[in-house]
Amino acid sequence: MRLTVRFLFGFCFFLVLLSGCKGEQTVKLLIGAKEFTLEVADDQQERVKGLMFREKLSEDRGMIFVFEHDQLLGFWMKNTEIPLSIAYLDGSGTIVDILPMIPHDLQPVYSSRSVRYAIELNRGAFETAGVREGDRIDLAPLTSRQP
Repeated sequence: MRLTVRFLFGFCFFLVLLSGCKGEQTVKLLIGAKEFTLEVADDQQERVKGLMFREKLSEDRGMIFVFEHDQLLGFWMKNTEIPLSIAYLDGSGTIVDILPMIPHDLQPVYSSRSVRYAIELNRGAFETAGVREGDRIDLAPLTSRQP
C-alpha cells in the first residue's frame, strides 16, 4: 500500500513538472508578400538550440529569436544542416541586415548594429518574398501573443 501511495505521489509530481514545460510556440508573420509560420525562441535554451539538427525546413517555416533589449547579435551555424538567411530587426520591426549563413560554419554572423529580433528562413526566402534591408515587418502578432 505504501509503495502504491509513493508511486502515485511521484507520478502526480512528474505530471505537474511536465505541465510546466512549454510546447512549441509559433507565430504567423507576413514577411513581404508571404506568410511564414515561425517558431518562437524567446528564452536562452531555445535561442541556443535554434534550428540545430534539422534536416529540412518547409519553405513557409522559420524561427524568430526574441531578445529582451536591443543588442549586437551574432549567430553561428554549429550543428545546423540547412542553408539559411538571417534577418536582424530592430525593436520596431525594421530589417537592419539580411545575411547568408553557411551550414556548420562556426564563425558568427553579426548584426551591423543593435537589434532586438532575428529571423532565420531558408536561404533566399527573404529575397523570394520581396524583402530588403530597410523594409518593416509588422510584429504585432508576436508582441500581442499570450506568454
